[in-house]
Formats: sequence, C-alpha cells, structure tokens
Amino acid sequence: MYFNPTVLGIPSQELLKVGTERDIWSPLRLDGLRKQLSQQARRERARDHIVTLSNCRFEFDPAGGAYVRFRGRSRFGRRRPMTAHAVKQVASLVSTPRSLALFEDLVCEGEDADLKLATRVLQRLALRSQPERKLRFRTAVRHCGWSKPVRIVTAVLSEQYQPYDDAEFVSELVEQIPDSDKLPVLGACRTSDGFSLRLSLSAEEPEACKPFPMVEFRNSEVGSGATTLSSGLFTLVCTNGMHSWDDHSIYRWPHRGEAGRVREQVAAALKRARQQAESVQSDYELSREVLVGESTTQVQTWLQHQSRRLRLSKRFIRGVIDALDDPTTSRGNDGSFHLASIIDAVTLYAQQEPFAERYETERLAGRFLQEGLRRYHEQRAVYGEFEVPLGGYADQDVPF
Repeated sequence: MYFNPTVLGIPSQELLKVGTERDIWSPLRLDGLRKQLSQQARRERARDHIVTLSNCRFEFDPAGGAYVRFRGRSRFGRRRPMTAHAVKQVASLVSTPRSLALFEDLVCEGEDADLKLATRVLQRLALRSQPERKLRFRTAVRHCGWSKPVRIVTAVLSEQYQPYDDAEFVSELVEQIPDSDKLPVLGACRTSDGFSLRLSLSAEEPEACKPFPMVEFRNSEVGSGATTLSSGLFTLVCTNGMHSWDDHSIYRWPHRGEAGRVREQVAAALKRARQQAESVQSDYELSREVLVGESTTQVQTWLQHQSRRLRLSKRFIRGVIDALDDPTTSRGNDGSFHLASIIDAVTLYAQQEPFAERYETERLAGRFLQEGLRRYHEQRAVYGEFEVPLGGYADQDVPF
C-alpha cells in the first residue's frame, strides 16, 4: 500500500529532481529544464474544478486514504484520491489545523464506526457555515502505486488563488532573464508540495569546497506559498545551501491576479539578489575566522544559548552536532569549530527536512551568520585582535 496509516492521503512524492549531486558538477540549462517540466505537465494534464462545498463529499478508508466525490447532475461521482497536502488544506479551509489530528486519530483506529465518524465530522465542518463557498480542486494524472495512472486531487485552494504552473514559470524565466544560458541550473526539485530551482550566479565550474553565490526560485502551483526569489550560497561538495536572512533579499509574488507581474519584475529582482548573494559570500569568508568553540560540547552550549531566542528544537541541535562530524563541514586547522562550521552543519542538516521546512532551516543558517558576525565585530571593538569564542569560554565569559 502506498498509504501511511499515520498520514491522511497520499504522502508527498518527488516528481522531478535534476542537477548537481554531491561532488559531481553536472550543470543543466534552463531551456533543458523547461523541456522536462513541459513533458511532465503534458503527462499530468492538470485541471481545476471549482466546486461548492455542498457539492462535495469527503471520505476516508482504513488504510489512511482520503477521497472526495463531486456531485454531478443527479448523484455524486466516483471518488478521487487526495494528497496529504490537499487534506491539510481542506481541514484548514473548513476548520482549524487541529481538526486534522482528530481525523488521523479516528482513521488510525480503523474501525468502521471511527471511519464513519471521521467522514461525518469533516462533512459537517464543510457544510456548517459556508455550504455555498467555492473551492478550487486541482487534479493531475499520476502514478501513485496503482497499476495505471490515476487522476488525483493535488491541492484544494480558495477560488481567488491563481495557480502558476511550474512549466510556465520556468518558460517565462528563460524568456525574461538576460543571458539565461549563462546561469547554470545547480538543481531543481519538484515534489507534491512545491517546486524549487537553484541557479548559479557564475558560469564557471565551482571548486569543491568553495561556496559560491546562487539564487533560488520557488514556486507553488499547489497553494503552499507564493513565487519567491532569494539569494544565498551553494557548496558543491555537499550540495547544501544557505539563504540570507535579510528580508530585503527575498522577493515574493503571491498567487493572486495575473502572473504577468512576475514576468515584469523578475529581471530587476535578480539583479538586486545577485548583489546580495555576493555580499553574503564575503560574510561567509569572514565567518571562517570567527571561533565558536574548540569542542562539540562548547558548540552545543552555544546552540543552546541561541535556542532561547530562536526557539530551536532539541532535534535540531542534535542534528547540527551530528553534521559537524561530516567530512564536508569546514573546521579550523587545529580541529576547532568556527562560525562557518556551524553554517555548514545547519545547511547539511536542512537537506533532511521536508520541502517547506528546508527553506526556513537554510534561512536560519543565514541568521546565524548575521548575528554571529555582529557579535564578532562587537568583540573586536572591545578586545582587539584577541580571539574570543562567540559563546565565551567554559569557565569564564571574557578572557583576562
């Protein structure tokens, strides 16, 4: 079975992943990526069905499957499977996100009475206050463990949301970015939850351990965000990335109105993002000189101190500490850990995160860089050339 009993609906799928892999420089051009996405779009044949809630019927099955039926002229039609992402969107549109946990608990029991109750509760929530509210159900033809392709519901959106197809988005990038053939595609990843595209800002082949500037585009034709552009760094040796924290380096175009405004603004935004990425690269080089600690224990203490402000989870701290042992994580000549080591470890850990969380974790690396350099300059103003760990020494806060 493709269903996970603890997740309602079809779990997120990786639909396309191309570009650079660890230690391998295999650049792809935008026009080549456009061709792959266009072929995939033709196979999926995405459609939008605008339906009122009163004409929908939601159902669950013991395996964790979630379905919707649309009313025809006289009766409800065949049930269409829904992705886990689409189920979450339904729950948030008709109630609160906490409702999803209730449905999961009931469906995981697997008893007929529980399944009927879950179906009845969701249906009641949908019809409780806005039975004539119109929703946009986006469907696509995909292989999801069946013997043949099946049309499934990939997203449930408000009527005002304007889907922007990934293939159309990349096609317009090719047309609007000057000299797009000189921006190699570092990597492109398309999942059930969204699409991300990383472009190198250098036409030259990168050195393995040297970060170089990049920009990342993100698009969501399934309603999990907007079209965005952000600047950052990319490292070939571990294919990780860091986004700058500065809000001025992030450009966002919500999916409302005509998508043409993205086409008109992307070239100017790309120029500013290039400048920001080069600035981040300069800051990263400086971070190699900023000592954080001489052992993982001192680094862990430093991260725990940061967790008070940034609300870092224990799982995050453990993951970063483990990533410090990776051979691709930069360290000082004496084995000590610098601010650059922390950034490398955070972005390496980010690769294990789901689509949406990965972006925020990579931005967190940028925030570490920004805050770390700020404190570094403050310490230099007080202590001059004397190197002081950002977290202070184990037995004293300042050197004597």
